[in-house]
Amino acid sequence: MKLVPEKFLFRRMTIALGLLAVAAAFFGILTAYFGISLIGGLDLGHKTIALSAALIWIFLGSVLAYHAAKPLQRPAWLLVLAVLILIAAIETIEFVFSVQGGHFFIETLFVSAGSIVIGPSSSPISPAAAGLVIAATFALMFLIGGTLRSDKPMQLPDVISILGLIISLVSITFVLSYAYGNPLLYGTQFIPIAFFSALAAFFTGIAIVTAAGPRAFPARYMTGGSTSARLLRVFVPLVIGIILLENIAFVSLSSWFNIHDAVLLSASLVLFTLATALVIGRVSRGMGLALDKAEQELVRKNEELGAMNEELTAIDEELRQTNDNLLLHERQLVQNNDELNELNEELTSTQEELHQNIDELSRREQDLGKALAEKEVLLSEIHHRVKNNLTAFISLLSLEGSTEDTPAGKMLKQDLQNRARSMALIHETLYRTNMYDEVDMGMYLTTLVDQIANSFTMAKGVKTIVDAHGVMLDIPRATPAGLIVNELVTNSFKYAFPESFDSAVVRKAPPTITVTFTNEGGEYLMIVTDNGIGLPPGFDLTTTKTLGLKLVNFLAKHQMRAKVEFRANKGTEFILRMNT
Repeated sequence: MKLVPEKFLFRRMTIALGLLAVAAAFFGILTAYFGISLIGGLDLGHKTIALSAALIWIFLGSVLAYHAAKPLQRPAWLLVLAVLILIAAIETIEFVFSVQGGHFFIETLFVSAGSIVIGPSSSPISPAAAGLVIAATFALMFLIGGTLRSDKPMQLPDVISILGLIISLVSITFVLSYAYGNPLLYGTQFIPIAFFSALAAFFTGIAIVTAAGPRAFPARYMTGGSTSARLLRVFVPLVIGIILLENIAFVSLSSWFNIHDAVLLSASLVLFTLATALVIGRVSRGMGLALDKAEQELVRKNEELGAMNEELTAIDEELRQTNDNLLLHERQLVQNNDELNELNEELTSTQEELHQNIDELSRREQDLGKALAEKEVLLSEIHHRVKNNLTAFISLLSLEGSTEDTPAGKMLKQDLQNRARSMALIHETLYRTNMYDEVDMGMYLTTLVDQIANSFTMAKGVKTIVDAHGVMLDIPRATPAGLIVNELVTNSFKYAFPESFDSAVVRKAPPTITVTFTNEGGEYLMIVTDNGIGLPPGFDLTTTKTLGLKLVNFLAKHQMRAKVEFRANKGTEFILRMNT
């Protein structure tokens, strides 16, 4: 989801401030480790950052930055929440102990670890830092927990932002007191806080404010396109910057000239009052010019609106005249309506006649439906009886003595049975599919090839493949197509795989017969192929003496209007092409 610019800006600010908090805490550890003296350093006897405080600010800043970049999901959220609760509980106990002059045993362990990491200057966390940590952990718990809840209260972002403001204001007070060279209440029981700990707390507090979002207090008063928001965006940073500059200059002058009396304070107040007045006057003048320009633009638009009002008045007059014309037209329409009513009566009578005709047509349609149903039943019975008659013919062929008891006679009887089966199977397929104008070639050819294969008991090692799924063919061409497939597959079983020919050695594949029937680009394509020994040299389909192949050629050309091709490459392949 694309973020609005304000939310995107606040997320970037949260990431930057969280990383600054991490950097401040980490830098505090480095200065303590190397004994570097910065603002209010070790040479003045000021306290270095506690190891526990540094680690906590690093953790809180990291969580804020990561959560702003990529909101935590439930498993990670539960882990972070558990750590935050643990930190809040430990620091609450430490706050109570430290106010009473002692320390919780966990903080004592951190002081010992700090002596190893930082050195002898390691010290426990101050009550002030502990209080700021407690407030920050609660703000983070509200922030991360509220992200995962769709029913979070509208006031929750305000609570988070107010906690962040309190943390940032308290901590910046400590930071500025270091700048003055006299940390606030330093050395007392309650405020022995280190500079870098206060600085990390300040960045963490501001990061919590920005993480609460642009709709939380007080950010919602400074975001948006309203005039008040624009003024606040200009004057609030301006006043804060002037006050900070005034404080820095006052501290610098006091340090340079070693003057601490009322004269320096009065002079600095006069100078900064003058500077503040000049800066604000300059900014106000620029904003005043912008407002004047906007006012002039409003006057110009008002004049344009006046001109438009005059045009609208003229248009209104024209509309009145048009309304009078419409009244005249309305009278004419009333007359036309009377005429239309008369026509409607005539149409009503005509409609009644149409309803009578529709009823008559409906009765005739029902009669035709009954006749069609009777026709389908009769056609189904005809196909069923034809199939039964052909089955009886096949049974007669199988009787003893129906043909000569010679190999040629047996072969002739088997061929006649297979041809009769191919025709009977057409009618059986039509009867089973309840379709009487087209044949499902996938079902038909699969059953036909299986029947042929079963009739050749001596060819059990030959594999058959049929691919004709979804192809429908009309009955006048389906019957000769079945006879052709019957002849070609029968020839493959008879002659393609003699005992002297080993397909696994010569063709590197088991003996296979494949039948495909497809409809591609307005053309039916039927292919019967085997990987057997192949046709004899000089074979010509048009001059062959074989009855089966003569039948193939005749059926293809005269009944299917198909073009016949054959190839003798690594076996035998017959290809029939015909228009759809």
